[in-house]
Amino acid sequence: MIPQLQSNCFYEAQQYVQSFVARKKKVLGQSQTSSLVFHGARLLLDHNGAADAGTLLVWFIEDGAGIDFHFRLEKSSDLTGDKYCDADRLLSLLAPLSPEKIYPLVDKVYGPLHILAAKESASKDTALSARLSKLEEVFASAFESNKKWTLAFKAIYRVEDTSRMASILNAWSKEGYKTEQPLFFARAVFQLLSDKKIATAASLIEKSAPFIQDNATTAPEVEMGSSLATWHLATILSGLASLPPMPRVDKTKLFGLLMQLYYPLVARIDPKLVELLDKVGSATFNFASQVTQAEPPNPMTMLKHMLSGAPPKAPPGTMNPGFDLNAMMAMLQNMQGGPAAIKR
Repeated sequence: MIPQLQSNCFYEAQQYVQSFVARKKKVLGQSQTSSLVFHGARLLLDHNGAADAGTLLVWFIEDGAGIDFHFRLEKSSDLTGDKYCDADRLLSLLAPLSPEKIYPLVDKVYGPLHILAAKESASKDTALSARLSKLEEVFASAFESNKKWTLAFKAIYRVEDTSRMASILNAWSKEGYKTEQPLFFARAVFQLLSDKKIATAASLIEKSAPFIQDNATTAPEVEMGSSLATWHLATILSGLASLPPMPRVDKTKLFGLLMQLYYPLVARIDPKLVELLDKVGSATFNFASQVTQAEPPNPMTMLKHMLSGAPPKAPPGTMNPGFDLNAMMAMLQNMQGGPAAIKR
């Protein structure tokens, strides 16, 4: 037992653990030193000192307990003998506890752990990647329980669990205006497409559709028009990105046509969405390559090179009157034989 815990002196207890580890690490060795740090964190958690447990682990993650006593991210699946992984030990520490209890700890270690993990460059389908994914799920639950929506979404985004992603987006959207609800989902789809996660974007469309339908009926259509139009664009772009290569189907030009139709509306809703769509065009549809290097790669410059004529104007808050969503969706379905990814 750490003496300072008896009087709830959590900072002093955390300092006591660090000094004790510094004195005993050479005798204990690497694995036992790590175990001692996590034992101290567990005792702090048990006495409701989660924030100071987090501070202790941040010290271990960022600085280690000295040379050769660092926070270890073991890539191998074999954790027998002298092999151990501190990500696995962190998971064992946090997983049995409630999200509310561990949140102060998670809030502290989330950033430093990801910086360290990025340096390790753990590829997918490895044991370390699996351990980090399980941790992301625990982190997401902790952030969600405290309505830290941005962090909760980031954590589950890394796991690419689209069911939980849709659920978090739905809960997050309830803190905004009801008429903006579809925008939360559309942004997420655009983000996935900008990262070339085409299959995940299609899955999120499918998992999100019930939430969009349920909420669309709670407000007059005229109020939901702009948000729903952006969601429709996300649906169409996901379907277009999912199409396999085929003759006479130029995805780049189709993307340009969609931008011509939707750009005025999207720009009015949120200029940041335009920036995100620019990334989608470049990453997924090879759209930026159509612009000369001397010109800035923004959507309107691209359209000047790709298309002729000015975009038709639409009344604020409505879809472009010259655009037939059903016709576009039918065209995509006919191209691919009715893929589930673009069903509405």
